[in-house]
Amino acid sequence: KLTHGFGAWVPLLFGILLFTLMLTWKQGRDLVRYHLLHGKDRLTSFVKNLDNSKAKRVEGVAIYMARDAEHTPHALTTSLKYHKSLHETVLVVTIKTKDVPRVPESDRLELTDLGKGLKLVTIYYGFMQQPHVPRALHHLKEYGLDVDLKDTPYFLSRERVVATPGKGMWLWRERLYVLMQQNAADASAFFHLPHNHVVEIGTPVRI
Repeated sequence: KLTHGFGAWVPLLFGILLFTLMLTWKQGRDLVRYHLLHGKDRLTSFVKNLDNSKAKRVEGVAIYMARDAEHTPHALTTSLKYHKSLHETVLVVTIKTKDVPRVPESDRLELTDLGKGLKLVTIYYGFMQQPHVPRALHHLKEYGLDVDLKDTPYFLSRERVVATPGKGMWLWRERLYVLMQQNAADASAFFHLPHNHVVEIGTPVRI
């Protein structure tokens, strides 16, 4: 009877564990997103104030992966802050998933000229498709922008999440999220970026 009783609890315990993991991942992602975007400059403001930075423009093209289309990627602001320079052409690339299974190649790309050499590239996919950024960027030729992807660096912001007591989740759940985040799929591999062209810039995030 004890064995049968314990066996009945196993599916329930497994369900509770799975629910806790899923909820922790979702809330952890929301916390990271909030801390990353809180007080962050909008991309339009960044472009507007670019002349004030007196940044030196260097020849070539650089690609910065962005979490969304409204805010400036951390890697971009960090590059400007410490290197005091930017490439002549800067592509801010963001991925959007539409509420359809698949997006045809003809509707894959949207290009917005932000001015001062910066361009916003929005790549659309369906929820059954896996992003392949280099392949999608070949469509830039249709917009008159010929980018040699074999000689173009990709800049990524890599979050280093730190669990802290206080607001947010319980500390043990924050530590659980940190462990899950450390074992999550690598962004460069997920986007199929050539590993020898990727530059990762660390972003400490306290949740």
